[in-house]
Amino acid sequence: MQHWTKIIRRLAGLKAGDDDEGKNAQTSGKKAKDGVSRKKLDFKLYIKIFHYTWPFLLLAIIIVFGWNYAAPFFKDLAHIGDRFNGQEEPSNRDPDADYKFMDDQAALKPVSAAELGLSEQFVDPEASGISGEKVSGAAELEKALKAAGRGDIIILAPGTYRVNLKIERSAHLVGSGANTVLTAAGDNLPIIAVNGTSTAVENLIIEGGRIGLSVQDGDLTAARIKFTGLTGAACFAQNSTLNLTYSWISGSGSGIKVFGGEGKINHVIVRSNEGAGITLENSRFNIEANNVSGNGSYGVFADTESQVNITGNAITGNKGFNVRIEGEKEIYR
Repeated sequence: MQHWTKIIRRLAGLKAGDDDEGKNAQTSGKKAKDGVSRKKLDFKLYIKIFHYTWPFLLLAIIIVFGWNYAAPFFKDLAHIGDRFNGQEEPSNRDPDADYKFMDDQAALKPVSAAELGLSEQFVDPEASGISGEKVSGAAELEKALKAAGRGDIIILAPGTYRVNLKIERSAHLVGSGANTVLTAAGDNLPIIAVNGTSTAVENLIIEGGRIGLSVQDGDLTAARIKFTGLTGAACFAQNSTLNLTYSWISGSGSGIKVFGGEGKINHVIVRSNEGAGITLENSRFNIEANNVSGNGSYGVFADTESQVNITGNAITGNKGFNVRIEGEKEIYR
């Protein structure tokens, strides 16, 4: 024991006789010959020991407290070779590992875009026998909407209507086809916003602005609508029924977004939008005979709370997964 004590004291830079002198000074109540007390010698020893041991203490702290943060990094390194070799990562690393991946869409009964034969086809209201109040210009349109009763039809003459319509009464708007264009008067409001009522809109173009058609707590039927150049969603529905048919959505932020809704999407082209084509959350929808292609994210996304029937569509070439059904744990590439 004395042997180790001498070694430690030498590491601390003390002379061999310093300890004895310290003891004698303590006994007699006097200082040692060199004027250094036992207490000062011990303090110097502790400082010297800390000088040699602090790197090891710091390393121990890093290991104990930092492992939880460092562990994922080392796991990534362990599996980097697997990713380069095209092998699947283990389930605890890949968030999609529990999903069923299908490289074809056989379960969705797909068809080719050519088979669908979808094209922009408007109708002539007069030739179709549609009659109602005719309006020309934004002011006349807004006045007719305020006075409209259930079942009233408002026919929009050819022209460009700069509007942000807020529809809170039952109405049926019919445009004159490609020559009837509704565009936003204010960028941050929907061009047509339906709130708490039943409305039908058909046979016109909606372009520019943020959102094209919006329905909340209501019922919207839309047909033969061309949406283009919208920075947000072309068609948005919340807590509503949405039936969208024979329409075309392109060049917008995203196609169709529904939160807490139900209805159908049939014979619609949703193509070349920046975001997802069709997004459903907590909704129940029938999606049939549509062309959803070339969008910047998912073709069709349905969350775990949604029920969706997808048949006879051409859903291809989307930059995200073509179809992701979270409730069924299915991903169609």
